[in-house]
Amino acid sequence: MIRLAAIAALLCVSAAPAFAQDFDVLEGFYSGTSQGSELTATLTHVENGVYSAALSTTVPMKNDVPGCGGSIEGEVVIRDNVGLLTAPNELYDATSTLPAFKAEQCQIKLEFDGEYGLVVTEEEGCSYYHGASCSFSGELLHDAAGI
Repeated sequence: MIRLAAIAALLCVSAAPAFAQDFDVLEGFYSGTSQGSELTATLTHVENGVYSAALSTTVPMKNDVPGCGGSIEGEVVIRDNVGLLTAPNELYDATSTLPAFKAEQCQIKLEFDGEYGLVVTEEEGCSYYHGASCSFSGELLHDAAGI
């Protein structure tokens, strides 16, 4: 009986690392609204400050006025609670004078504010990913904020 209890205890202790997961406070789902748009972000920790990021924005149709929406995904390195998500600007035209076409990259700044806040600021070159009337900018709140 003692031998069985010892084996059971040994199995529990050896299995403990499998149950332990590193908790990452930045990882998770964020959402918010800004100037009539709904904005979401999902961050998944990859390794050593590298995260997989997915952003989505939607402006619903209202009173027969067309809405818009879009999304972007990529990896972002976060250092000191700040990261920059970049992706190629598929509308880039070196000869254009229009802001949507001048930037070679879509750039989106991610700044973590306090324990649950995320401020997303679209820098330039992202119209291809969401259309002219939408933006990836806004203040978001982590879904764990209400727990």
